[in-house]
Amino acid sequence: GGERSTEESAAGPDGASGPDRPAGATASAEIPQTASAQPTVATASTEVPQTTSARPAAVPQPASERMQSGWCYVVFGVFSTEENAARCREQLLREAPSLAVGVYPFGAKYMVSPFAAQDRGVCERFAREHRSAWPDLWIYAKK
Repeated sequence: GGERSTEESAAGPDGASGPDRPAGATASAEIPQTASAQPTVATASTEVPQTTSARPAAVPQPASERMQSGWCYVVFGVFSTEENAARCREQLLREAPSLAVGVYPFGAKYMVSPFAAQDRGVCERFAREHRSAWPDLWIYAKK
């Protein structure tokens, strides 16, 4: 399939939310900076929650975000407490600051995902490319 998405230019320069932001301040819908190597990624800029316009530096609410139906998530791990999930997220961001690592409610637990996309093939490629560093990655498709 030679379909190429031309939507990636629609994403704003969202690099402002760097690794020094507190947990929960970044929106998981942001496509990681590695997207430049993946021209088939369609951006999710239109799906960002309404709170984006005025994003305060420190938000006291939990770090978890909602998964979007129809999306696939590369799963780094599932944790029983949000605190452990947030700690894992911070560790991942230290290793790879360019990733948009999200923490999502997953049943009674919390899922840490370093990458999400509407296209499962893109998620599988991400998992393949990072398997040497993170051998336990798997993919969850939100119904």
